[in-house]
Amino acid sequence: MTGNALAQAHVVILQGGPSPEAEVSRSSAAGLEQALTGLARQLTRLEVDRDLTANLLALAPDVVFPALHGPRGRTERFKACSTFWASPMSAAAWLPA
Repeated sequence: MTGNALAQAHVVILQGGPSPEAEVSRSSAAGLEQALTGLARQLTRLEVDRDLTANLLALAPDVVFPALHGPRGRTERFKACSTFWASPMSAAAWLPA
């Protein structure tokens, strides 16, 4: 995503979830939010919970950045959900943590 596109984007940062590393995830999400403040049109931190799909569909973000830690946050199954949500996932999010 170019700087111009980011300036027009609503970015959702996924955080937390059922992982024992949920607090680390929230800390990473806070850092991402701080780094992206002023660069994206809108930033939303969203907790990974049972309402995740409904919340993402309601928010209709331009891009989703999963700041998730632990094995559940780095699975292909989670990445595949982005097709359903119709929002691109950040490719950097799938690099090993």
